Amino acid sequence: MGFVDTFRELFPGKIKYSFWDIRDKSRKENKGWRLDYFLVSKQIMHAVVDAEIHNEFWGSDHCPVSLTIDCSKINLEEFREYQRLGAQDNADADKDELDMEDPLNEERKSDLEDDPIDEEAVNPYHFDEDEEDPGSFDDDDRIDDPEREMAELRDSDDDIKRKYMQGGCDDEES
Repeated sequence: MGFVDTFRELFPGKIKYSFWDIRDKSRKENKGWRLDYFLVSKQIMHAVVDAEIHNEFWGSDHCPVSLTIDCSKINLEEFREYQRLGAQDNADADKDELDMEDPLNEERKSDLEDDPIDEEAVNPYHFDEDEEDPGSFDDDDRIDDPEREMAELRDSDDDIKRKYMQGGCDDEES
């Protein structure tokens, strides 16, 4: 698949768990499982600075895991090309695994031959130059009076707190 377990790559000999059975004393005895992972593409593993399992935090049967990536080390053009080629390789692998002589695979063969690579599926964050990025703001999104907006937010937050403390706030009102 081309993915790397970041914690294992950075700390090959380190034993840490992210899950413990809550029915016995497995957490106290540190007998657990490593169920929580951060996987990254091999192409960007060089940008991973740290991967940590925070087993010092209690309160759940799982503990937090974290990942630090230096994004300045990632060449986005190279990464997008890698993603595009990877999608093509996956389609080719499907064709290679298919028994082309088997008449039951006729429909599947035609599906594979007709399907172009869906760039949107490979990179859903890609926008054509003439498209507007849906995450961008325009003049209609500007706040005319930021202080007034903040005061209104504080007032509405105070109203919700007051209703909650009086026992009158249910899900439909908030």
